[in-house]
Amino acid sequence: MPTKGGIGLKTTRLNDGSHRVMGMASGSVSATSELQIGEEITSIDDIELANMPTESVGVLLSGSPGSSVCLHMVNLGGVYIYMYIYMYIYIYIYICIYT
Repeated sequence: MPTKGGIGLKTTRLNDGSHRVMGMASGSVSATSELQIGEEITSIDDIELANMPTESVGVLLSGSPGSSVCLHMVNLGGVYIYMYIYMYIYIYIYICIYT
């Protein structure tokens, strides 16, 4: 049984220190969600991302299967959203979005 999961989200840090969605792995939880490339992720599980190294963001986006992450984001329309993504390997996907 896998001991490590993830949501398949790729991010990049811009010069201003903000983090944006850069891509999503095909077939991943992120790819089947309402995430869009270019959206800003401001925090993960209440941990602010401003000026955080991209590698550290990757660690925050991974975890054991069945665990979840809460993304605080600003979508492309400028609306703040909260997205809970549960990490299930390959089969189960459960996503809740709150605006």
